Amino acid sequence: MDSNSAISQSSLPPQINQYRGPYKLEQILAVAGIHPFYSDSRSSAPGYEEVAKALKATPGSPTTLQSLPIIKKERLAEITRKMSRNTTEGRSFRSGAIIGITGGGSGKGDPMPFFTDAQETRAIRAFAGHLLVQCGIAGDGDLAIVLNTTGNLYSMDPDRLVRTCQQLQPNVLAGAPMFGGTRGPLFYGAIYGSAEAGPWAVANHTFTGHHAEFVDLIYDERAMIVEIVPAASETADQGRGNQLVDTVPHGTAGIIVLTSLQKLRHPLVRYYTGDIGSLHDATPEIRASVGDGAGNLRILRFYGRDRAESFKWQANFYEIRAVEEVMNTANWGVFDWQIVLYINKDTGEHTMEVKVIREEQSAAILTQSQLRSELSAFFNVYPKVDHLFHLRSVGLRDMVRSETAGKIIRLVDHTK
Repeated sequence: MDSNSAISQSSLPPQINQYRGPYKLEQILAVAGIHPFYSDSRSSAPGYEEVAKALKATPGSPTTLQSLPIIKKERLAEITRKMSRNTTEGRSFRSGAIIGITGGGSGKGDPMPFFTDAQETRAIRAFAGHLLVQCGIAGDGDLAIVLNTTGNLYSMDPDRLVRTCQQLQPNVLAGAPMFGGTRGPLFYGAIYGSAEAGPWAVANHTFTGHHAEFVDLIYDERAMIVEIVPAASETADQGRGNQLVDTVPHGTAGIIVLTSLQKLRHPLVRYYTGDIGSLHDATPEIRASVGDGAGNLRILRFYGRDRAESFKWQANFYEIRAVEEVMNTANWGVFDWQIVLYINKDTGEHTMEVKVIREEQSAAILTQSQLRSELSAFFNVYPKVDHLFHLRSVGLRDMVRSETAGKIIRLVDHTK
């Protein structure tokens, strides 16, 4: 085996010396072939010995990336929950793993867990840190402090943030995204990642410029394979698709599909992100600034979530399908509904209005106040953002409808 292999030939139990990564694609696919994420015949995750055996059999494997179906988070989350609850067969799955939680389950209440090997997590973060330095976003001598003013998991009032910065004197602030008007004279960079993939791309607007419709993310193709598939096609049905979908031409926008070359024990292969983007070569400015190693850098032009499937409010993503499902709750009495997103002209805050057409009030139907409580729980409306969430019962004439068929448009986004 070559020096890039994750499996040491030493006798150190459990037959793994250390994870180095990134790995070769054939190694990732070899382990994916024996992992319950991608193999219906598996009921448990492979142990270290099985991983080692699979890697030894890697050379000459006929499996190609495009021969595998695209996979959605529903399947990964379902298997992850099942494996994590099974303390017998799931021991290999849970052993030495770190759980990443994403997005609150797209409004379904339960968080979406993803397991990554602990040593792989360290390597992924180190690789991302190197990319930050390589692309001129951070470096030796910088002192970074993470600031967050939104979210009920961890938060800090603005005046306390200011006092903390005065005490520590950081020169790098990290936290929630800053929008155009709040950046001022600051140099602005960004890191892109997820619980599923970890951090893997960065943005340096000195190289790429500021754009209203998209952001150019720089990534290293040795760590991540990015495919772009047609946005109009349903590439994965209920978690796992049966169709083999071709990628779109270079530079064409579509849905971003990821294969991590840094996650071996619990592979992430052809993962359907729901985000829209397009692939481009690194610019001359990037190549000139980065120098050695620039040949492995590529640009992902990131447009955000597929608006046909989901939307974002207060740092959380929600799937239209999940909203549709919960709106069909029998005792809610909702005939039809529409979500309107807009920016408050006075405060600049992102606001959500939920319009509903309801059946007549009865003992079997929730009151308007009760319905608001249910929707507040669904949309994670905590006290600090309660004033930004509105529920309104309306008639058909108050709904925004399509000009052609006259159908109610589920999502009306005035924030763009």
